[in-house]
Amino acid sequence: MEDVLTSNAVLNTSAWVIMNAYKDFSAGVRYMKEIKKTDTGIHGNMNDIRRPVAVIQALQLIINGLLRDDRVFHMDSEDWLDKLQLQVQFEVSANEGWVEGGPETVKEEAVKRLKEKGWKSVRGALGATIRAWFLRAYFAHRSRSSFSLALQYYNDVLDVLDWGARTWHDVPTADRGVIFQKTYIRAIRRLKMDAYLGALKEAEDDSEYNVEDLMELANQIVDETTKNAPKEGDNDEGPLDKGAWYSFFVYPVADAHATLGAIFMQQGLSAKQAGDKAEAENMLAAASKFYKKAAEMYPPDDENFALYLKVAFEAEYHLGKPLSDTLPLCKRIRDSLPGILKIWEMSPSDKLTRHIPDIDRFEERAYTGILEKKYTLETPSSEVPLN
Repeated sequence: MEDVLTSNAVLNTSAWVIMNAYKDFSAGVRYMKEIKKTDTGIHGNMNDIRRPVAVIQALQLIINGLLRDDRVFHMDSEDWLDKLQLQVQFEVSANEGWVEGGPETVKEEAVKRLKEKGWKSVRGALGATIRAWFLRAYFAHRSRSSFSLALQYYNDVLDVLDWGARTWHDVPTADRGVIFQKTYIRAIRRLKMDAYLGALKEAEDDSEYNVEDLMELANQIVDETTKNAPKEGDNDEGPLDKGAWYSFFVYPVADAHATLGAIFMQQGLSAKQAGDKAEAENMLAAASKFYKKAAEMYPPDDENFALYLKVAFEAEYHLGKPLSDTLPLCKRIRDSLPGILKIWEMSPSDKLTRHIPDIDRFEERAYTGILEKKYTLETPSSEVPLN
């Protein structure tokens, strides 16, 4: 596929994103699988003989892949998690990372070590520590075992990264490390936003999580990304390969819009149930608007393009928009599917399988009703059964 995309100069596709994410992730897993535990300790491959002056760290590559697009995550062996745990222990030990204490301890110790041993030591220790914390957050998040634990670790990670980015803002990336790049921090904040949305959906009335904080986080991602769009000649964030633009500058904003859409959707449905027609209409209209904005930022062959349009359709359905509005939206979703399925048919998220049948049923019932003169194009969509 890469050869075809290159020869045809295709850029507006999700294929570059997932391919480059897979390259990083799979390379990291390959190194991770070399890890061995013997009577003398844990042994791994920190050096790539093909790049003798470079230190290759499996966790860096694995996490780089996840930060590009975490839909690339998969485990292809029964001992995968055991190997990962050994790799974390190996890299933290080899880099003299911090195994105890939280953000404040790490910040204090990093400053001391910088004075005593210089950037090489601090860069390795901070990188290994932050990646170990990130993986704890990520697995608690994506396994849905504990959103609160995930958020605790995401917050710890971001505490140190935000502090380091401020404290060493004038230090070259080559010295302080890639973990303090804006793109790196933004990608982690994007995952935190998703975990916060998950926590909010499961929250009780007296929960510590609230809509206002999530909205602030989503707006923060939009504002920060917009302010820091890459400029020609600025290589501090690293070269922008094909796909990196979407991973670090487009998808975070798109998902922030979708998060705002999710908030407005829930508020609209709650207002509708409570009989507050004006509030319901305002919130559902906002939900549709933000989900459409999110969809249109994704490449048209990404599964999220269709998914976010589907949720925008749901908002318009509950809003009672006429069939003249919702049927073209359904067609737009359906027309996108052939291109999407070429890339995402085997997606483990199974988003399309769960959502597209609703569109098929709605269209069939609506068009049948129009033919039977039961409906017209001005009929409110909510009068057509969805399930």
